[in-house]
Order: sequence, then C-alpha cells, then structure tokens
Amino acid sequence: GQTAEGGGIEAEEQEKGRVIASLKQSLKDLREENHALKAAARFNIHRIEERSDSLSAERDVLLSAGKKSKHEVLELRQRIFELNLHSQSQEKIIVKTGLEKTQTRLELEKALGRIEALELTNQTLKQEYSLELHQMRTEVMALANSS
Repeated sequence: GQTAEGGGIEAEEQEKGRVIASLKQSLKDLREENHALKAAARFNIHRIEERSDSLSAERDVLLSAGKKSKHEVLELRQRIFELNLHSQSQEKIIVKTGLEKTQTRLELEKALGRIEALELTNQTLKQEYSLELHQMRTEVMALANSS
C-alpha cells in the first residue's frame, strides 16, 4: 500500500511543480507584456506632447490671425462710416452724378463683403482650433486611463 501511496504523493508533487512552472511562465509573460505596453504608452505620450506643442504653435498663429482680422474689421467699419458720412455730405452739398453714387455704393458693398469674409474665416479658425484641442484632450485622457 505504501508504494502506491508514495507514487500518488510523487505524482501530486510533480503536478504542483508543473502548475508552479506554468504560473511562473504566465507571470513572466505578463511582465513582458506590461513592459511592452508601458513602452508603447510612453511613445504615445511623447507623440501627443509633440502634437500638443505643434497645436499650441498653430493656435498662436491662428490667434494672431484672428487679432489681425478683428483689427481689419474695425478699420473697414470705420471706413464704411466715413464713406457714409462722405456720401451724405456730398448729397447735401450738391447732387452728384449717378456714376459717383454707384462708385461709393460699390466701395461700401466691397467693404461689407470683406468684413463678412473675415468674420467667417475667424469663426472657422476658432472651430478648427476647438475641435483639435478637444481631440487632443480625448487622446490624453484615453492614454492616462489605459496606463
């Protein structure tokens, strides 16, 4: 009876040894996978930081363009006001030819068209920057949550 029992214990010990070896291998595999994931995360964070710097530079350019556009809009509004005053005083003093009136109106319409175009450009730039910033935040949050 002792031989069979001894053989049973030996088989049980071998089975424990195989399970432990298997667990050790699984642990080693998980550590390697964890190391690879951390390296990938560091790489992605570095890429996002570079993209963030790039976006910050783009934002600065867009803000500068926006300020310039605002300044141009103010100048054009002032010019329109001046053209309106000029047009009114001209009509009060003397009756101008139809050609001169048409010329003034064309200048006003051209200036108004330019203002609308600048305001539209400004709005588009703000939307594009806002979208880029939102996408970047989403990527950073996703990375922060994954590591």
